[in-house]
Amino acid sequence: PSASAVRINTFWFLSLTFSLATAIMGILCIQWLREYERDIKLSPKEYLALRQMLYEGLKKWHVPRILAALPLILEVALVFFFVGLLTLLWSVNHTVATVAGVFLSLALLFIIVTTVLPTLQILFPMEQNYRTPQCAYKSLQSWAFFR
Repeated sequence: PSASAVRINTFWFLSLTFSLATAIMGILCIQWLREYERDIKLSPKEYLALRQMLYEGLKKWHVPRILAALPLILEVALVFFFVGLLTLLWSVNHTVATVAGVFLSLALLFIIVTTVLPTLQILFPMEQNYRTPQCAYKSLQSWAFFR
């Protein structure tokens, strides 16, 4: 196979692998959360103790972090797919690749901007009072960028 065919398939299979891994991780998380929310017939005191124990288990085993990472993994899969698509289009026709690249770049630019804006609001506050509306674009990648 040609070098471009190898690159295209590499990016697309990475995208597929990340997407399917995200799906199975999401299914597992739903199962874990369903167990946490299971209705058990206990006295209020026992139920509270059990629920606290399950909650501490979810935190100790990083279930909230796993859940928070799922959208980020899907975004990485999407970027791999876009790169593979652009590689394919570039090998077929440069004009089509350029047009598609412009629109794919806009989608990636949106992801980048919404990742950076929360940090910019923290670093460069517009006003010194607490009534300034908070940037709503908070995500795992924006927290990682901030750190």
